[in-house]
Amino acid sequence: MGSELMDFFKEYVSWQFDRTPEGFLSWQHLTAVTTAFLIVILLAGRLSVRHAHSDRRDRMKVVIAAALVLDGFEILKLTVHCIMSGSFRILLGNLPLFLCSIPLIVLPVAAFAKGRVQQAALDFVLMFGLLGGILGTYMAANIYSVFPVLHFDPMVSLVTHMTSAFASLYIGLARLGTLERKNVVITTAILGAFMATAYAVNQIGKVAGFQDNYMFLSRADGTPFLILENIFGSGTAGYTVAVAVCMWIYMGLFYLVAGRLRQRRPAHDRANA
Repeated sequence: MGSELMDFFKEYVSWQFDRTPEGFLSWQHLTAVTTAFLIVILLAGRLSVRHAHSDRRDRMKVVIAAALVLDGFEILKLTVHCIMSGSFRILLGNLPLFLCSIPLIVLPVAAFAKGRVQQAALDFVLMFGLLGGILGTYMAANIYSVFPVLHFDPMVSLVTHMTSAFASLYIGLARLGTLERKNVVITTAILGAFMATAYAVNQIGKVAGFQDNYMFLSRADGTPFLILENIFGSGTAGYTVAVAVCMWIYMGLFYLVAGRLRQRRPAHDRANA
């Protein structure tokens, strides 16, 4: 029994497995991600319908549960990584400073904060949760090129990214996200604060020898930002600024579309929203 347990740990949890990774965009990768995504869509739709006539407090219980699941699995992953590496230094390469990992901080704020800060956090997750969920699973070339699909690392990554996607969909369907203009400054500042922190940590990482490409502000690393890297070159000020501007443009387009849709709704619907 002990030998079987050790073999399981080696093949499905540790980094010394013998199995060959199926590969990025393999049918195993796409099947696992698509299955999870369909579950997320169905669950978000069902829960939003179930709570359609509930008050805001009851609807927010789902957001609270999502925040606990998201951070719970991330803490589990980091704990296992620290145990396997025998050091806390590995945490320096896993800070929540990528676009798809920002919900690790912002979703709990959306769940437990109050007032405009909570509303801005809900809007932020609405805008970026689904985007990060898709990019961090379907486009996760790094993890699926290194690990088999059925391995601790990609499975936990799938759960956390799809939880962010679920939260985004649910917040939208349950009408918890308002995308009101009065909160634009806060949501913009949230993104700006994370980018500024990521840039500062990147500079330290270059010297200290750990992660130096948070928010992909240093180089594209296989992301669509490769277009900008080809134009400005990696590690340049032009590239960093262009990446930051693209993220803010995405946010601006989200607000623009939301505003146009709000204007097209009947007046009585807007009054009751």
